[in-house]
Amino acid sequence: MMEHDLPTKNLERQLNEMALVAGRKRQSKQTGFIHLYHDEQEEFQHTIPFAENTWFILALLRAKTSEHMNEARDLLDRLLHFQSKDDGNFPIYLHEYPRCRDRFAGVQLLPAFYLILVEFSQVVGSELKQRLVDASKALMRLILNASEEKPPSYALSIQIGALAKVFGRYFGETHMEEQGEAQLNQLLSLGLQRAWLIPTSIAEICLALQLAYEQIQSSPWKLFWNHIRASWHQSTATYVGPGMRQFQQGEQPQVTLYDLYLGYFSQQLSPRVLNDAPFHLQAVLIRPTGETLQSLALPYRLDGEVDGSPWSIFQADTYAFSWIDKTALQHVAQDHAFHPLSLVWGDHEQVHSFVCQGGNYQSIDFKSGENFIDFIVNLAPEFKVEDREKCRELSFFFDVESEIKMTIQGETASTFDLSEEFILETPQMQLLLEVTLQKGQGQFLGHVMRGNRPSQILLKGGNRYKSYDWHLFFRTLRRSEDAQLKVRLKLKPCKND
Repeated sequence: MMEHDLPTKNLERQLNEMALVAGRKRQSKQTGFIHLYHDEQEEFQHTIPFAENTWFILALLRAKTSEHMNEARDLLDRLLHFQSKDDGNFPIYLHEYPRCRDRFAGVQLLPAFYLILVEFSQVVGSELKQRLVDASKALMRLILNASEEKPPSYALSIQIGALAKVFGRYFGETHMEEQGEAQLNQLLSLGLQRAWLIPTSIAEICLALQLAYEQIQSSPWKLFWNHIRASWHQSTATYVGPGMRQFQQGEQPQVTLYDLYLGYFSQQLSPRVLNDAPFHLQAVLIRPTGETLQSLALPYRLDGEVDGSPWSIFQADTYAFSWIDKTALQHVAQDHAFHPLSLVWGDHEQVHSFVCQGGNYQSIDFKSGENFIDFIVNLAPEFKVEDREKCRELSFFFDVESEIKMTIQGETASTFDLSEEFILETPQMQLLLEVTLQKGQGQFLGHVMRGNRPSQILLKGGNRYKSYDWHLFFRTLRRSEDAQLKVRLKLKPCKND
């Protein structure tokens, strides 16, 4: 089956078919298991991951043919033998048994276990059903105990709360169900959290809330539902919220389970998300709740704050942007995936972006309107002119596009002075960037060259030396410690003929 040769009339069936296709592509004829190594995507993979095989089993059962169901029963029977007799955990990869490295690994498995029990208990048979019930009970005990010993992250806590609620009800264990409900309510009371600004975490929260409630949009988590609606751009089918942790995959934003969830809620999957990928196996976890993400009335703006850092989202029909102050990065390890400013445009086929990443500054103060973004960059007091990287005070990246024109003050150039206007023209958008010295003294030089944004994930193997972006940056020749830069970015969408 080709990458795009998928059913389109029934979205639920399409999601299950995606999981089946992804599983078959990675299934070994010798073992019957999916072989996949998460850290490397080599042509030949030998490790057998437990989670992906569990999701594949659910996809086989959902196919509802006798052949698929027999295969699912056989795989489930074999996998359950790898549960640790010491604490009830499962290994991440089967070859690691009986060593289980992650006490929360069961959070990846239990949603599929639960759906198998409630949807296919008669299909799997009484003996296998009881083994699955016993395995789920042991896993839940382990995870709840581990949560008390070491509090998990916010998104993981929501998943554990949802699992405790639904499994407590299924097991008839009222205390577990009430514990899960109380945990969800406590997390809800915290309001907007960093995880709401991270696409992969949004997907984890959606998965949990779909288990715990009939519909997210009619649940107590309506604020979360409204937020994911505000941070999803229908025209480009991509996340446009504050860039707390977002990665770039080649020329476009990385697609993940988040894109499947928001595509399902929007009732349309973009061609980008249909390209084969291991995360397609998780498509089987998306419950057909029938809830729909209504389109926003454009232009639309939403302002907020997280951990003392202001942020903003703006959406127009053909483009969208967001910004967030760098202070939100405190205690966040993956700063290479942090975007203080992100602008996207394009369509479902191709998403273009212009982002601010990296640089030697302490904070950025933003102000924006429909067609402009102004910001003051407070540079770090310490700087090293002789350091090739650290002298780059401010960096922007935009993906390489064949039909673009770059000029400085109307002329073609790759080096320019501060205050000279940089103009980027594409078939869909024109950007005008001007940087001036707001405070202090200094001399800076602007450069345009090929490069890669820090959030690029494809720089491995044969792509190790490939450049997917243009890199626009300003470096210091000399300056005072109190120097500030003022940036004005003007946006001019191009009208289609």
